[in-house]
Amino acid sequence: MRRVLDITLTILAWCAVVAFVILGSLLARERRAAVHIGELRINIDDRADTRVVTREKITDWLLTAGVYPIVGRPLDSIDTGSIERLLESRPEVAEASAWTNLNGIASIRVTPRRPLFRMHTDDGHRFWYTTDGYILPDRGDYNVRGQLITGSVELPFPTTAAGSYADIQRANYLDYLERFTALEQERRSLTEQRRAARAAELTARNSGPKRFWSAARKKAFEVEKSEKIARAAQQQKNLTAALASLAQTKRLLKEKEQFSYQTHAFLPKLSNFVKSVEASEFWRVQMARIKVGGGVNGEAPQIEITPRLGGHVVVFGELDGTEGAKLDKLRIFYVAVSGVEYSRVDVRYKNQIICVH
Repeated sequence: MRRVLDITLTILAWCAVVAFVILGSLLARERRAAVHIGELRINIDDRADTRVVTREKITDWLLTAGVYPIVGRPLDSIDTGSIERLLESRPEVAEASAWTNLNGIASIRVTPRRPLFRMHTDDGHRFWYTTDGYILPDRGDYNVRGQLITGSVELPFPTTAAGSYADIQRANYLDYLERFTALEQERRSLTEQRRAARAAELTARNSGPKRFWSAARKKAFEVEKSEKIARAAQQQKNLTAALASLAQTKRLLKEKEQFSYQTHAFLPKLSNFVKSVEASEFWRVQMARIKVGGGVNGEAPQIEITPRLGGHVVVFGELDGTEGAKLDKLRIFYVAVSGVEYSRVDVRYKNQIICVH
């Protein structure tokens, strides 16, 4: 009897808890339904004060998406998850969060990406490269200090590209994969056609009766047979030429693909180099501009540095992992030849510096 009473009381207690939770949820829902947004708070976590993201830009993005204005709308109509996804879809935004409370306050917090260097190439690429590997179009509206990179490097993506550089590389890889797949399908089709033409030629050569009723009929048959063999042979010749042309196209595409991967690797290398420059108080102040050359027709990109002082150009060469040693060597050189002016300083070679007056 005691056991039955304990079980009954436990069940009743749990029922009371469930009823309380349901009642509380209903009351909270009614209260939320009665609340309208009275204030929108936007917080931009930009420690470097780059102004890559501003309150005006955020409200403009929300307005374009039909989300803004938020003030005055029922609290339950605000989809904070959609707002977060919308903001994080912007290449300028590293992270975004949005939430509301029963006091009628909607809050948005945005962490912008941090631009590292600005690139202006001769073929029209104008973008910022961020510390976390994103490309941001350079529209002249970022209040941020960063290295300026100019030159004639051939970049394997369109001038309108924006977003994750890893995604841009992946899209480039998939594009080449699709083109190689199409070429392989065409090769298989041509090979099958050539095989069929070869079979047709063999069939034509082995066809015909052993005896003919007349010499005229035999001659007519042999003429027709020769024509069939000639057509099949010519078809094989044409298909062989088409396969050779296709193989050449594939070789050229492979070279272009390899060069694109080489050039794709250049930006991360350049990013690491600029980060090392930014980490050094001496080089951060000394380095005015970086110019890129080469990077066309399969050549590896080369860089030249224009210091703020000295009136000369430093030929730095490829970014091949020896950048730190080259900078150390150049710094020692500046101390050793203080007051001597040169027009060109070449640090590409190990254990030596070549200077031109």
